[in-house]
Amino acid sequence: MKHIKDSVTIDELANFISEAVENLIFDDEKCCTFKLDDKLAICVGWSSWLGKARRNDIIQSISEPDFAIMVGIKDYRSDASMLTDYDWIDYPIVNGEAYDISEAISPKKDYFRLANYLIQEYKYLLNTNEYRHEIHDSENLGWIEEPEYLEEYDFYTPESKDYWIDILTKIKKAKTREEKSLIAREALDYISDFKNTDVKNEVKTDLMKIIKRR
Repeated sequence: MKHIKDSVTIDELANFISEAVENLIFDDEKCCTFKLDDKLAICVGWSSWLGKARRNDIIQSISEPDFAIMVGIKDYRSDASMLTDYDWIDYPIVNGEAYDISEAISPKKDYFRLANYLIQEYKYLLNTNEYRHEIHDSENLGWIEEPEYLEEYDFYTPESKDYWIDILTKIKKAKTREEKSLIAREALDYISDFKNTDVKNEVKTDLMKIIKRR
C-alpha cells in the first residue's frame, strides 16, 4: 500500500482539521478530506446523528441542528459521487466489521490532541493483520457483489443467466481466497454465455481481480 502521508506531522494534521472546521461552519455543507495513503483519509464533515435538540458541547449546523461536525478515518474509495457527504464514506473494515474511528468536534476542541489520536489510530490500522488482509476484500467487485442484477437479455439463454447468478453468488459467499479463485477460474470457461459485450467484459474483469488475489 502506498503511504502518501507517512511523514505527516501532528501540526500539519491539526491545522487541516482546524481549517476544515472553519470552512464547514462557513459553508454549512460538504466534507473535507486529508489523504493518508491510497485508501484511507482523515475526513471532516457534517454528520446527521443527534436529533434536533441544541447542545453546547458540539458544533451543530445552524440550518439543520441534527447535523454536527465529525472527524474520522474513512475509506475514501467509496462511491465517488458520495465523497462530499461524510456519512456516506465508509469506515475501514477490520475482522469483517466497520472500524469506527471518529469524534464529534466541540467548540473548544484540542486539535493537536485530536490529530495525535488519529495518527496513532492510523498507525495501529496499518499494523493490524486483520485490516491488511481485508484491504483487497473491500475492493469494488461489481457483479460479484450484486449478481442478482443480471438480466435475461444479457445472455443467449435463460439457463445461462441462472448459471451466472449461481456462480457469482458462490464466489461472493466463499470463505477463502483460494476457494474464490478456483470458482472464478472455472467460471471463465463459460464467459461466452454473455450476449451483452459490455457486461461480459465487466464480469471478466471482476473474475480476474479474484484470481489475481490468490
